[in-house]
Amino acid sequence: MLLRFLGAFVAAKLAPFFGLTSFGINIIDRLLLIALVLYVVGIKYRSRTDIKHRPIIVNSGIGVIAGILLFVLAQGLEQFLGHFFVISADTHPLAGLAVNARSFREFMAPFFIGAVLAPVSEELYYRRLSYPVFKKHWGVVIGLLVSAIFFAVLHFQTVWFVEIVLVAMVLGLLYEKTGSLLPSIIAHSMVNGARLIMIYFST
Repeated sequence: MLLRFLGAFVAAKLAPFFGLTSFGINIIDRLLLIALVLYVVGIKYRSRTDIKHRPIIVNSGIGVIAGILLFVLAQGLEQFLGHFFVISADTHPLAGLAVNARSFREFMAPFFIGAVLAPVSEELYYRRLSYPVFKKHWGVVIGLLVSAIFFAVLHFQTVWFVEIVLVAMVLGLLYEKTGSLLPSIIAHSMVNGARLIMIYFST
């Protein structure tokens, strides 16, 4: 958690000196998080023996299939929750990135953050760095659940909490079963990207 807030803190401190917009701060925050996690992981896990090596095309295919299934799951859950709560896609945590875009060109910046930087940085942080710690203490099942809740809590959401937890558990399971971050990054990117595109074209 310290790394997550350290990246945000440094990005916020740099903003006044470089005249950064909120998008600029977000990009620097994500890049710093990626760098910090890679640094910590490089020190802590110099020799890994639990990585399962598969061809990139196989892991990519797994990620694409999982991304499609996750998006269907997320959409179905949204419809289900809509029967009990007054919710709108505009309240989704990704909505703020896309809803104010006035042109496709303006949309590309939040799309890059949400569909590229966020999946890479979050999978590195929550799955590669955090999940192994939870797994070591509580085992696979509880570790997946705790890491998913941790992921959802740091998204600061209430209505979307259940959806975020379920998506995070599947992403964690992908990492656990494949031993690679590539499937979870691709799946995460597809879910975020599809949601952002839907929000953009519905506004």
